[in-house]
Amino acid sequence: MRLMEKQGHQVAVANTGREAVEAALAAHFDIILMDVQMPEMNGFQATAEIRAREVDRHVPIVAMTAHAMKGDRERCLEAGMDGYVSKPIQPQVLYEEIDRLLSEFPATEEPSSGELVAAPPPAGVPMIDLDDVMERFDGDEQLICELVDLFLGDLPYRMTEVRDAVSTRDAAALQRAAHTIKGAIGIFSAPTAYAAALVLERAGKDEELADASAALGVLEREIEQLVPALRILQKPAAPAAG
Repeated sequence: MRLMEKQGHQVAVANTGREAVEAALAAHFDIILMDVQMPEMNGFQATAEIRAREVDRHVPIVAMTAHAMKGDRERCLEAGMDGYVSKPIQPQVLYEEIDRLLSEFPATEEPSSGELVAAPPPAGVPMIDLDDVMERFDGDEQLICELVDLFLGDLPYRMTEVRDAVSTRDAAALQRAAHTIKGAIGIFSAPTAYAAALVLERAGKDEELADASAALGVLEREIEQLVPALRILQKPAAPAAG
């Protein structure tokens, strides 16, 4: 919301796919940013429902997904979406995609994706790539502080979701929970924690839970180290004396 509002957009938020459909049909929106994974109805289902019930105008829909796997863009476009942006969000990529669709829709060229291919980072990688975080948010320390506050406030609940899914061996719940926390971690350019969450997400997706407890332990250790690093971002550096 803050990223959109900084660009002068007015934003409405839907917390589920069903809410997204109801909002899209009840009000006039210039563009819809559609998360692929949502409760009640996923982004593909919500898009299909919106397209089936549109009458006199086609609202451009941008898919937002943290999968960033081969074929994802094509699947999103085939589902009736008009653009694709991968998470963690790169604001400039998102802005450019929105501007493209608002000015050129319907467009014929391939959308820009800014794809991120996640892989286990090499040893010695810092918990947070601070330079990347600052570039991503255009040096807006106040916005970064707010995002850290939101992440840390939501973290206990999200980790409980992951632990419960591992404990009950619920592969679908594990995939959803790990996907959510992975996306949040990715905002802060934290590669080792991101990779740990990705392992759990893939375990859930593939229904391979034999090593899920060990993978959970890795994620918990990464989170334990990530939290202090994030707390530093809650305190913008004081201006230099003199």
